[in-house]
Amino acid sequence: MKLNAWINAGPSPHVPAGMLLNVRVRGRVNGNNLPFGPTCTMKMDAARASCPLVNLQDDPANPSDFSCGVTRTWGGTNTNQNKLVAKPPQFTPSASGPVRFQFRFRIPGENICIVRPPQSSPTIYLNWTNGAPLECSKTYEVEVRVSKDGGATWCVDSTNPACDPAPVTSWGKMCQVSIANCFPGGGASNMTTEGSGRFSMYPNPNNGDQLYIDLTSVEQTVRTINVDLYDLTGKRVGSRTIPVNDGFVRSTLDLSDLNSGMYLVNVTAGENTFTERLVIQK
Repeated sequence: MKLNAWINAGPSPHVPAGMLLNVRVRGRVNGNNLPFGPTCTMKMDAARASCPLVNLQDDPANPSDFSCGVTRTWGGTNTNQNKLVAKPPQFTPSASGPVRFQFRFRIPGENICIVRPPQSSPTIYLNWTNGAPLECSKTYEVEVRVSKDGGATWCVDSTNPACDPAPVTSWGKMCQVSIANCFPGGGASNMTTEGSGRFSMYPNPNNGDQLYIDLTSVEQTVRTINVDLYDLTGKRVGSRTIPVNDGFVRSTLDLSDLNSGMYLVNVTAGENTFTERLVIQK
């Protein structure tokens, strides 16, 4: 139904602007009126309609993007486990410039506030390497805002928004996001410990076939290394002892028994320990 597309008369007045109204709808079948459905609220607000508030995807009917009240991981490569998605706005009229999204993560009781740089995509992956990271076992209040002109102005708040502990302007509906597991790095598949060489594994992501493992400059007293694989629940799903040859390790692991998902690879070489995430995509 197009609002106010009727004659503004006594029995059918136009919907007033700036007033929050309850709206219910019913059907009519064979001349009989059906019961009214549930109540929704709406308001005629031309300014807000032209530059609306947005929030994380909160429609359970969209499970692939649902992001409100969820638990996610931090770090690793881009997967559904570390993805949040905002609901794209429907501008009225259409945006004339490049649309930008900005995400804010807050824990008010701890004075934690992380505002990410503007981005063109409504999807954000929780694995950035520039700026403060998210922390494990914490729950964040997450808000999103949108710009129609590439970030020059925003539909809510100033270009440089205040953050905790200063007074904070609400960006709209807030969603809670909990961080359950954290993985080192932002996607690289090698780690270095000072004085103990470099550990690398590839290919990563892996198709569930073989994982190649390289470890250099192992101490002379170390004869073997232990490799353990863990799933996201902390359960060990694989273990192997590999001999060291002249301070080097070059070997392969068979991943055919593992399902698609994210794992931790833990390598112990004497006093040194390397931990890296592994993504299997079959």
